[in-house]
Amino acid sequence: MKFRVFPWIGLTLLLIGIVTLAFNVQSVKAESKTWTVDDDGPADFSSIQAAINAASSGDTVFVRSGIYSETLTIAKAISLIGENRDFTIIDGSEGPGSQALYINSNGVLVTGFTVQNGTHSNIMIVSDDNKIIGNRIANNTWMGGVYVQYGAQNIIQDNIFCNNRQGIYLYWYTSINNLVINNSIMNSQSYGIEIWYSKNNTISGNVLKSNYEGIRLSWEAVNNSIFENTLWDNYVGVSLSCDIGDESSDNSFYHNNFLDNTNQVTSFNSISTWDDGYPSGGNYWSDYTGVDADGDGIGDTPYIVDGDSQDNYPLKGMFSNYSVSYQEDAYDVTIICNSTVSGFHFNYAEGTIDFDVAGVDSTAGFCRIMIPRALIESPYTILVDGQEVAYTELSLSNSALAFLYFTYSHSTHHVKIMATPPPPAPPPVGGTTIAIESKHLSLWIASTILMMSLVVASNIYLERKKSEKE
Repeated sequence: MKFRVFPWIGLTLLLIGIVTLAFNVQSVKAESKTWTVDDDGPADFSSIQAAINAASSGDTVFVRSGIYSETLTIAKAISLIGENRDFTIIDGSEGPGSQALYINSNGVLVTGFTVQNGTHSNIMIVSDDNKIIGNRIANNTWMGGVYVQYGAQNIIQDNIFCNNRQGIYLYWYTSINNLVINNSIMNSQSYGIEIWYSKNNTISGNVLKSNYEGIRLSWEAVNNSIFENTLWDNYVGVSLSCDIGDESSDNSFYHNNFLDNTNQVTSFNSISTWDDGYPSGGNYWSDYTGVDADGDGIGDTPYIVDGDSQDNYPLKGMFSNYSVSYQEDAYDVTIICNSTVSGFHFNYAEGTIDFDVAGVDSTAGFCRIMIPRALIESPYTILVDGQEVAYTELSLSNSALAFLYFTYSHSTHHVKIMATPPPPAPPPVGGTTIAIESKHLSLWIASTILMMSLVVASNIYLERKKSEKE
């Protein structure tokens, strides 16, 4: 009987090839492209909007320094990058739209620009997951420097806001989970930051200075976290206001520095939390007059915010938080201090913390510093201008964190904190110690073995001689 095997072999190989090809086919994704814009030089475009229109999602539009009198709309997920924040200017005063920059796509990055003179707002966002980072945003007279309407998970970070009606405006109940961090907001005619009917936002690390109101929460602005901000020289530091039944409540405020505001807080129909418990503490209030008899950096009596709220653990010095990356982990070093703290530095090689303190000469200064033990392990040595000073490790320390408290007389000082080196080992009691340098250890061992071998060989030789004589 004859078998026709070759056709079956060919079919089998064909099927194997098809299956292999199916597993190895990968979708081909077009590579992202960078488009250049220059108003007076060679580039892909002289207009920013023309470059945006030509770009696809994932592309970058890079804009060289110049003044671009345009009102822009971004409706695709692109990165819009300016060459220099101070000299790459989007001016919305002459464009056809009312916003200098209108973003209605998710996933947009805007960085490196001065954005100014929008008639409605300088940057308006009606979408999610956008990043407005490292810009200068100025001179808006209506809805604000950045106006977020119906937008969630947006990041507004490291920007400078000046001379706007309001710096940042988070509006409506769908504007949630936004991050407003590390911005400088100055000279707003109404509010530095306004949160209106918006919730679950994080406001942290911002400096709000010389605004009419630093931060305003109104009309059911709830569950917002507001911490580690400095509110300085505003007419009102924080305002919480609403109608009866529409309270802006259940917001948390802690580790903020309230400095010389005409009114630190005004509140109507609002009950919020004004501290983070003990030992973390509450806020620093420049008009707090309580004492710290137990030397833990926290006042012994509450600060009364209003008739319904109080800060139970007011800080006796301003709060600072420094993030340290070490061995692929991130750690926070916090300082409560009645001095001005500057020049913070963690020396990785030496395992030391350095910073400078300054205050009015001859007044009493103190610092309470929280140090992760993973950075520096106890016991500690604290040097002020190179001289060791006494410190107290507070009882609130634990296996992961050390809380140290020390004092000094004010002027300008340099502080260094390090692990105390262990004392040298004491000499042994009695007996003889033979010290051998490591580089001679091998020679010493070889010499010892050779001498022992000679002794053994000599004994064997003598025994044999003795046996022959017998």
